[in-house]
Amino acid sequence: MATPPESPVEEHAYELEPSRTPKPIPVALEELCRQTKFSKQEIRVMYRGFKTECPEGVVHEESFKEIYAKFFPHGNSALYAHYVFKAFDVNCSGAISFRVSTTTILNHIVYSQLQNL
Repeated sequence: MATPPESPVEEHAYELEPSRTPKPIPVALEELCRQTKFSKQEIRVMYRGFKTECPEGVVHEESFKEIYAKFFPHGNSALYAHYVFKAFDVNCSGAISFRVSTTTILNHIVYSQLQNL
């Protein structure tokens, strides 16, 4: 089966340097599968959804809060989403890449949902 053109194999994370344009760093699909325990197909599906919600290839805090609220629709999740976002925005750029969201945030959400069962 051919790799769709919008697969994470072509995804880029950005490393910000002062006074320089961000440089793309390729994200390996196999590495994401190993880190997350998701299949290649699951990663591809998540990537398509991520690119639909975040066409820039990164999610900013306000968008993150909206996405997070979809997973936790009862009550106001904005404050908690703020703290989760800040915890994963380790370089304080105000943006989280697909790789970070896939390896950490999605695992966190799944874990949280399992605790509520």
